[in-house]
Amino acid sequence: MIMKVNAWTILLMSAHLTACAVPGTEKYQTSMDSVTAEKVSRIIQSDVIPYKGENHGEVISRVSSAFLGTPYQADTLIGGPGTPEVLVANFNGVDCFTLADYVEALARSDNQKSFLHNLARTRYAAGKVAYLSRRHFFSDWFAAAPRNARDVTPDISPDYIVVDKQLNHKPDGGEYIPG
Repeated sequence: MIMKVNAWTILLMSAHLTACAVPGTEKYQTSMDSVTAEKVSRIIQSDVIPYKGENHGEVISRVSSAFLGTPYQADTLIGGPGTPEVLVANFNGVDCFTLADYVEALARSDNQKSFLHNLARTRYAAGKVAYLSRRHFFSDWFAAAPRNARDVTPDISPDYIVVDKQLNHKPDGGEYIPG
């Protein structure tokens, strides 16, 4: 009976990890259920490690195919102006942003610990797990370090034009992302 309680406690602890940002001393809460943890390990072992020498785009393709059939689910992230940010890994349902975050982080990982580190660096500017550091817009992927993407517009057409847009400004003068 005591062994079952200890095993259950360990399972619960692994579902709600507390991790340290690497490198650095900032601590943040991490949330990952056991189903997601198992999928992280399986995807890294089958779709990332055996193909480490391949082009990054090929690894991205392999990893993203592991999410085929995953249902759409909005609002899986935890954090906001009045709520502490939590590094969430939830493969049970994804939206366009979380899918991109997970695929990029997995493609750069060797194990679960490196996945969480890479997820923080992918989802948050400077890897700082905080609501205002979250990459809320796709343009944030190449606007803030570490850069997860590059603007390929000049490669597509020499006739491109640059347009400045205030992505966080609503038509009524408010902000989509407060702060």
